[in-house]
Amino acid sequence: MIKRKVFVGCSSEVLKTKIIDTLKKMFREDARFVSFEIQVWNETIWKNLQTATATLEASLTQYDYAIFIGFPDDIVQCNSQQYYTTRDNVTFEFGLFLSYLGAERTFFFKPKYSKRFHEFKIMSDLGDSALVHLFKLKLDNDENFVFDGFVNFKQFLDQINTVEKKSHCEPNKEILNNKVKLLKQQILDLPIVNEKEGIEKFKKAIDPILQLKKSITGISLFDIICDTLDTIKDIEDICKPKRIAELQSHEQGINEVWIFADNPLEFQPPNVHNPDLDILKSKVIENLQKGVKYIYFVSSNFDKSNIKKYFSKEKEILQNLHLIYIDTKFFKTYFTLHFKNKSEFPVIYMSSLLLHRDDLLIQISDPNHKKRIYDRISKHKGQVDKNDDFEVTDYTVKT
Repeated sequence: MIKRKVFVGCSSEVLKTKIIDTLKKMFREDARFVSFEIQVWNETIWKNLQTATATLEASLTQYDYAIFIGFPDDIVQCNSQQYYTTRDNVTFEFGLFLSYLGAERTFFFKPKYSKRFHEFKIMSDLGDSALVHLFKLKLDNDENFVFDGFVNFKQFLDQINTVEKKSHCEPNKEILNNKVKLLKQQILDLPIVNEKEGIEKFKKAIDPILQLKKSITGISLFDIICDTLDTIKDIEDICKPKRIAELQSHEQGINEVWIFADNPLEFQPPNVHNPDLDILKSKVIENLQKGVKYIYFVSSNFDKSNIKKYFSKEKEILQNLHLIYIDTKFFKTYFTLHFKNKSEFPVIYMSSLLLHRDDLLIQISDPNHKKRIYDRISKHKGQVDKNDDFEVTDYTVKT
């Protein structure tokens, strides 16, 4: 059974009341929420809050819902009037979860008590929105506020149940993508002392991603792991531009290269953050000088002035560079094909197309997959046509 985690934030004063115990009991007694796990801030990493960023990366990805209990902890003055309000950090943490989980999954409970006390002040934008629910307080013999029950708690649970049904049919992909992104960043930021420790920390950090994938797809963790391993069964298949440049070299016997990409890496401006791209560009120029033929399958949006800009000093080699313009819709992924001779099938690399990475390519090993890619790209090759108005190369393409 997939656990649904609910974060509960509050001040330390709330922990001294029966609010949390009652909250857990109300969830526990409703059969619709047997898979829900209530986690209060003092039971989690949240208790060691140091910075907003660290907390965001370490904790937000773990939760599906968040509940914050507003308690009359402090008195503030606004426009010459005094109000009760909850602790600042509770309001701050509420904002963090609201921005991450959204209004359907983040809730604020405010107190209802005798009018002879100051009003309870919350952010004016919340008002009586669906985010806000009520609980009652009364005074004990020592004039201290004590919990006196929730108001319409069943309605609150009905609201969550509606969100659950909706998310079961239509998962919130934006939230799920954010979870994966933050989890990955958490892995990248792991302080590693030695290789053994690094592996153990990676195992611990990767588990939430696997669980998330399971909740999205409904397939077993074993199948997810097998599928993942199948995609990286040969670690040498993963190549960065520097490695691609080495494999693409004329010295390796390559005599023709096809690049299927709407905006090829070697035509991008010099990259100070990824010098491997500049190495790739230099290798392309060297290969062209050595007679290696390059055919670029680019989108109709590709600016051919880039050819002049990046190859302005090597115009004599442009007779070996060909452009084929095709419709942008065909660029669902990118490919690089290396040919040694006509009798051998080309080596094919596929881009991973990750939003935050543009330099990761994976070698295609399956023969049937390779043939499908080659056949589809070859269909576009027939469109090449000589055109005299294209000054910097021998070839352009029919529109």
